[in-house]
Amino acid sequence: MRSLLDSSIRVAGTDIRDCLWLHPGVERACEPTDSGEPYTETAFIPVRDRRRLSGEELNSIASLWHWPSSSCVSILRLDEDAINEMRCLKDHAFGHPASEDFAAHGSKLWEVLCATSHISSLGPTQWLGISRRPSGLRTSTFDGSCGLRIGLHLDSWDQAGLHQRHMCRTRLCINLGLRTRGLFFLPFDIRTITETLGADPQVHSANIGQRFCERFPGSPVLELEVPPGYAYLAPTENLIHDGRSEPSPEHDITAAWLGFITYSASFER
Repeated sequence: MRSLLDSSIRVAGTDIRDCLWLHPGVERACEPTDSGEPYTETAFIPVRDRRRLSGEELNSIASLWHWPSSSCVSILRLDEDAINEMRCLKDHAFGHPASEDFAAHGSKLWEVLCATSHISSLGPTQWLGISRRPSGLRTSTFDGSCGLRIGLHLDSWDQAGLHQRHMCRTRLCINLGLRTRGLFFLPFDIRTITETLGADPQVHSANIGQRFCERFPGSPVLELEVPPGYAYLAPTENLIHDGRSEPSPEHDITAAWLGFITYSASFER
């Protein structure tokens, strides 16, 4: 079993000491006590216990830059006017992903982001839209085909093999809600996890998180708190992860893009 000091993932952001927690393991998801959907039989979620990181642990993972983008998670504070404009548009940014209206809203919001921050993209971005989920969920991701939550998982928008995950696009996810959200993630990239599991032809992108959690339930899980008006930038195609949300008078609302997205400024400590 690997420890946090063996991490192959870096974390960047101003004052990350105050927004990072460590959960000392995972457990199988059971009957939900929140307002969310039931879990699949194979779902794993972080244990509830958590603590702050020690100085040594923090130094082992902290980065002043969002680099390398394939193995770095960053938290970004966005321009308040840009966030307010997104919130004004959010009720009009729904629709079919293939529609012209959907694409137009995504392009407008991306232009706002690039004009007010150090965010840019090497090539076009894919607008994933605005998501509304119930607030107060211990973990939030669900499979729409079966209506069940899946727990810690690996995104596969790019359909890459496990050994090509470091070449996939990254995800920018903005918290447009009223309460803090959380991003859970194992502090190991997919190459490290694959090597740890060893040669196993039964391991693939849909079950690699489950297989790792089954074998190493004491592995650490990091939780990055993302307040309203902040965003995370993360290689979710190369990272076992999930989200959570705090109770709120409104839904948990996020806006997200995929792309070879960069953040060109350094983070002050």
